[in-house]
Amino acid sequence: MSGDAVLRDALLALRAAPRRRLFLDYDGTLVDLAAQPELALADADLIDLLRALARSPGTEVVVVSGRARASLGGLLGALPIGLSAEHGLWLRPPVGGASWRALADPALDLRAVVAILEHAARRHPGARVERKERSLAFHYRNADLDDDALRRLRVSLRVAAGPDATVLDGKCVIDVMPRGVGKRLAMAALQNPTNRPNDDVAVFAVGDDTTDLSLLDAAPPKAWLATVGTALPRRTLWFAAPANLRAFLRQLL
Repeated sequence: MSGDAVLRDALLALRAAPRRRLFLDYDGTLVDLAAQPELALADADLIDLLRALARSPGTEVVVVSGRARASLGGLLGALPIGLSAEHGLWLRPPVGGASWRALADPALDLRAVVAILEHAARRHPGARVERKERSLAFHYRNADLDDDALRRLRVSLRVAAGPDATVLDGKCVIDVMPRGVGKRLAMAALQNPTNRPNDDVAVFAVGDDTTDLSLLDAAPPKAWLATVGTALPRRTLWFAAPANLRAFLRQLL
């Protein structure tokens, strides 16, 4: 079946479902990647699109991101949508979502990891360390790190973080987070708890890199799964860029 035919089938199925739940990654998926994360702003077109989707009958929208909740909330907090921040650690539900709640409560000492990352940032100008509430991110999009340097850094981080942490690679970012945390936590928290096979909620989930795999892998069997840019394994739908995904989402309205 051609790509156009698969997109058409997905569109028809999502439109026909009594209810829809959309899990959307932010950076690289809804917006283009930027030199610095703070430059990847939610433009007026995206704001209008997400608001219209959330107001569409039977539709819930959840933006699932690795960003800290202050950052994600600052971008999209005024919208009537669900927000999942820090790779699933925090959730603001799409219904009655005035406040955030923690989906995990890890006790993790990352002081040794901070020291390694800050040393790496000093050695590689342009790299920087982002301290979130319960995890860390090392951004190196604007730095000169070759594959060997990145390999050594990952090894050092895994040793320092120990068995209670996960070192996760994204696009020009390395995240260090508590073990067991992942974007799948948002999917699990909002799925139908009875997991009935005849559940009338059609699920659509989309991301752009390996940090989104846990979200896509946690989706129910009949969900429509998609990637933007990077062709992740076993995904049915593919969009060349965020603009293409937005065009598809507009057709759901």
